[in-house]
Amino acid sequence: SGLSGDKHDVVVHTSINKAIPTMPDVGIDAQELKDIGFRLLLSGHYHNHKEVLPGVVSIGALTHQNWGDVGSLAGFMIVNPDGTFTHQETSAPKFVNLEDDVDDSLIRGNYVRFRAIVESDEEGIKIQNVLKTMGAKGVVCNFIRKASMMEGTASTAETSKIDSLGESVAAYCKIVHDTDGGFDLSKLDMLCQEILTEAESAEAV
Repeated sequence: SGLSGDKHDVVVHTSINKAIPTMPDVGIDAQELKDIGFRLLLSGHYHNHKEVLPGVVSIGALTHQNWGDVGSLAGFMIVNPDGTFTHQETSAPKFVNLEDDVDDSLIRGNYVRFRAIVESDEEGIKIQNVLKTMGAKGVVCNFIRKASMMEGTASTAETSKIDSLGESVAAYCKIVHDTDGGFDLSKLDMLCQEILTEAESAEAV
């Protein structure tokens, strides 16, 4: 065709490794895509917007779609004739996770998943109503009663097994994912620990 790759852009539909830090490498390495030679390679698949390498961009979704999009950057791109580009977020609702503290700017107009330790069911209901009053578009609450955490605090063989499981999960994540420094291991470890905490608490509201 006689096209010079470095003066043209291409849009594809494929997954780029490292576009989402918590995803394993099941797609195509960004360097392989860069080596094709186009000025910009813009890929649609993962919901998170990210320039993985200069000129290799995960476009991302226009809006948040579900709880799996918490923390992802959604919106649209404006690509200029000279190859520069900007990313613009929209005013569409986002899915957000909050814990203990409430932030009005994150609550209003968004879908909120709130996690806290409460004294009673009544306290949990009060918090849920406050979130709705603050303008949350939707509310999902994950409450753990303080009493359930205080019971059986003495170390037993069973709690030792739970502690050991938490350490094992953290170690496994580190071995599998901590390879090049570009993976946010702390977020994955935090998510795993949250799941373990929920499993340990038999009295979640």
